[in-house]
Amino acid sequence: VADAHAQARLVSPLGDPDLRLVWKGIRRTKGRPKRQAYPLTVPELRVMILRQRWGLKAVRDRCAMLLGFAGAARPEELVAVEAEHITPLDQGRLKLTFPHSKGDPERQGQDVVIPRGSDRVTCAVSAFEDWLLVSGVTTGPIFGGVQYGALTGQQLHAGDISKILKNAARRAGLPKAKVGKISAYSLRRGLATTARREGRSVESIQRQLRHKNINTTLGYIADEELARAECAAEGIGL
Repeated sequence: VADAHAQARLVSPLGDPDLRLVWKGIRRTKGRPKRQAYPLTVPELRVMILRQRWGLKAVRDRCAMLLGFAGAARPEELVAVEAEHITPLDQGRLKLTFPHSKGDPERQGQDVVIPRGSDRVTCAVSAFEDWLLVSGVTTGPIFGGVQYGALTGQQLHAGDISKILKNAARRAGLPKAKVGKISAYSLRRGLATTARREGRSVESIQRQLRHKNINTTLGYIADEELARAECAAEGIGL
């Protein structure tokens, strides 16, 4: 609504005092909706990958899932990744450059490091290497459509990542309740939650998620922080 008014050179109604007062009352009565994607875990990703059908599409989907997870990529960032955006580093790692993203409105580019994993099934670097080998992609967007076992030449859309994850989760036998909450952001939230559970610092998670405000990062790992926090009601003789 605000964008439509701005494009029409009109004053946005969202700043109207009466509207803000009504909206505040609605929030107090109904509460703020909690719409967070389910954070996928590494064991769940492993099963989702192993239950994939063999073929070009399975190799592509594995690469998309693991690069999205390790790189904490937003869906629109992931489908826009091009071969030129990935650079080899020492120790078998990769540097993944997002040329533009939600957190980079001036398009300065944001870099993340993709480490080589200890398990080849869930190693994002191995998945990327396998995809380049079977797809033959050497330039431009790396994630394209696959039909009848061949690339279609059409780039994936951001919404396709959610479909890939949901289909893989159903094939892996994940509970329906979890599948219903899975979206493309399940990779990004999954990385943040898993990293914190494994003892990674909040600062390192903030860097991987490329958040400017650490409070945004804390929102991603709130459940893990609560589980780790000292409880005032514990050990007091109850």
